[in-house]
Amino acid sequence: MRPASPLSAAEPLKIRFGVAQVGKGGVPFSNGGVASLADQRKALQQELEGSGVQVEWFYFKGAGPAVNEALANRQLDFAVQGDLPAVVAKAGGLDTRLIAADNLLSSTYLVVPADSPARTLNDLKGKRVALFKGTNLHLAILRALKQQGLGERDFRTLNMDFATMAAALTSKDIDGAWFDARAFDLQASGVGRIV
Repeated sequence: MRPASPLSAAEPLKIRFGVAQVGKGGVPFSNGGVASLADQRKALQQELEGSGVQVEWFYFKGAGPAVNEALANRQLDFAVQGDLPAVVAKAGGLDTRLIAADNLLSSTYLVVPADSPARTLNDLKGKRVALFKGTNLHLAILRALKQQGLGERDFRTLNMDFATMAAALTSKDIDGAWFDARAFDLQASGVGRIV
């Protein structure tokens, strides 16, 4: 009788995907793209069924910066994130490769409290405006501000994640915040208004 080989006792091979979004309503979800569909439809799991390979999906509240940290600590094999976090990772020395690009040019929306007198971006100059720094939206916001002849310094810019921004809008601790499609949920719930 031969002893079991180290490979036979090894854990199953796992492929770990990181997604730079936490989801909605506590349910892991990414708001678009092929990777989102692959996870939601369990396409990779079905394709690899019977191979002994497991697929794990991890969603990060900290968006791109948190995904970069997980990549740096070798906790992920693949990541789905925006352009700015990917560039920051590469510039910071992470040995990453771009495999595919999708979901380009996502929209950003400036949301103010529902009863705010602000009607334009210029109405918020010098006011407390939050954004999620280090994310792909951050880069898009900088470009949008530049097109209007403005920059981050024209506002009292605060760095917050999406959940914190939503809470700060509700309590009126900020005068505005930049969101992705979550802006429509805030407007529909009466918390905010898209400028």
